[in-house]
Amino acid sequence: MSNYSFSQNNTLNIESNSPNAPFMISIDCDGTQLHCFGITIENTSDIAIVETLTLKNPDFSSLNNTLKVVWANEGDKCAILINAKFELVFDFENQHSYARSLKNHPPTEGWKRFELNYAPIVHTVFSKELFEQKNQSLSKAITTLSEENSENNRLELFKDLMNATIIVPIHTPESDPNHNIYTFDIENYPRVVCAYTNYTAYEEAIDIPLYSKAIQADFLCHHAIEWDISHILLSNEKNESVLIYKEEFPLIALSHSAQTMSYTQRLNYMSKFLIKEENSVSHEEIDTLATFLQDYSWVQKAYLFRSTANSGATMLGILGGKESNKDHVALFKGLIDLSKSKETPVYKNCELTILEENSYLYQSVTLLIPPCYTQKISEETEEKLEVSEE
Repeated sequence: MSNYSFSQNNTLNIESNSPNAPFMISIDCDGTQLHCFGITIENTSDIAIVETLTLKNPDFSSLNNTLKVVWANEGDKCAILINAKFELVFDFENQHSYARSLKNHPPTEGWKRFELNYAPIVHTVFSKELFEQKNQSLSKAITTLSEENSENNRLELFKDLMNATIIVPIHTPESDPNHNIYTFDIENYPRVVCAYTNYTAYEEAIDIPLYSKAIQADFLCHHAIEWDISHILLSNEKNESVLIYKEEFPLIALSHSAQTMSYTQRLNYMSKFLIKEENSVSHEEIDTLATFLQDYSWVQKAYLFRSTANSGATMLGILGGKESNKDHVALFKGLIDLSKSKETPVYKNCELTILEENSYLYQSVTLLIPPCYTQKISEETEEKLEVSEE
């Protein structure tokens, strides 16, 4: 396997020989076209170009590009990847060639051409490189998060992880039913699983004789919740890493765990990562709020909660009867007046939210958050309810 870095303005001239067979490829690129020649070498005097494939206006980045040439173990098949994406494949044994598009290729006698997309040869011969291609988005998410550890970047990484397969080291061959995932003690973090986005990243990082296996990330996190594992250190081929904490495992495991959950269980499971009870409000402040809400007869229940995001504002969720927009405005103005009279930061920063029945927010809040206010029913109303029930 050979890697070549270049920019769009570079010319590229590459020759790569098969390690085990009398074949080679030659690549010429001027930034706008890439020509790849398949060559047989019977001896020094019998060299022949047997196939030519051309890429016109390839999808190059204006800055850095990587071209990778990969030969199969037997040496009779070769793949060319540009920026981790399969572009061309030569099968010298069967005289077959593959390209993303069959347009603009000059005819070649004796060789058959096929579209590369979904070609079985990629899955059967170049599975490791295909694995790397599938995890490109995950690798980029690691880069982005390592540059800026923001909540949004972290969630984007988790979204990619939910559908990704990663590489982990194991003690014994995968065929051994008792094999275990290897853990490391890293600085102040004991029992860390080191996971990798592709085999290149794994081989560059692990310099001791270990076995490895590919495992779905959501499946790993689902079981790691119960295992004696503190963190997962996820790395890409650029040696960039992010640390995933044990309390984050359930979120990544959601796509796997949800398969056996009922709707209510899934809602409960997901809601825990989105909202949480507001615990910073004092009993005195809650009593003041309850007294204030009694003046609004349409308010049935109130909930104080906040987003799980660190910067999330305190939310006042209101469940009401047949209220109108005027009622909403009156309540909003009343909260403003309350914040002025009490000079309490909780009320000043509170965001009013009307909970609509059957909405996801309503179901999540009523499932997880205890009400901070419940409308008191008068004795007269209770008597009417009892009569109606009889």
